[in-house]
Amino acid sequence: MKKLLVVLLLLTTNVMAHGTGRYCSNTYCMMCNRLHLKYGHDTTLLNLTYSKYIQAHRELHQPVTFDPTPHGVVDAMLEAVQPTENDTLYDLGCGDGRILIAAVKKYNCKALGIEKNPRIAAIARANIKKAGLDIQIVVGDARNYELSGATIVTMYLFPDLMEELEPNITHATRIVSYSHAIPNRRDRQILVKNKYPIYVWERGGFL
Repeated sequence: MKKLLVVLLLLTTNVMAHGTGRYCSNTYCMMCNRLHLKYGHDTTLLNLTYSKYIQAHRELHQPVTFDPTPHGVVDAMLEAVQPTENDTLYDLGCGDGRILIAAVKKYNCKALGIEKNPRIAAIARANIKKAGLDIQIVVGDARNYELSGATIVTMYLFPDLMEELEPNITHATRIVSYSHAIPNRRDRQILVKNKYPIYVWERGGFL
C-alpha cells in the first residue's frame, strides 16, 4: 500500500506541475482498476485521497478540460445501459454532444446535455444541428442543475465532481461513467474498453 501511495503522489505531482489532469487521472484509474480486478484490493481510500488532490489542483487552475470520450467507448457505454424510447438520458459534461447524438440516433430516447464551457456547448449544438436532431444543451455547472428528469445519466468526470453530483442522481435507474467510479459506490459492474473501465450502476441491483 505504501508503494501505491508513492505512485499516487508522483501522479499528483505531475498534475500540479504540468496540468495534465485527465491523462494522469486516466493512468491512475487504470492502475486502480487492475488492482481491484486482479488482486481484489479495496481502492476506496486511494480514490478519495486522489480526488482531494485533483480538487485542489482544479481550484488553483480552474481548468475546463475537453477530452472527448472515444466513439467505441460511447457505443459500449450505451450498450451497457440500453436506453429505450421511454428513457431520458442526461449527459453531464456533454462535450461535443457525441453521446447524446449516438443515444438519440440508435436508441430513440430523449436526451439533454449539460456543458460548462460555452464554446464547447456551441460545438455540441452545431453537431446536433448537423445530425438533424433536436437535443437541448444547457450551458452551466451540472451541480447547479435540476437532474431529477433523468432516467439514465452518462458522465466522464473526475471523482470529486461525481461525489458531489451523486446525491442528485440516485433517482436515475441507470448510471454509466467512463474511466472513473463514484467514490464509495460499490454496487457496480465494471466493463473494460480501450484499457479503461466503464462503470455501470443500476437501481435495484443487477440481474
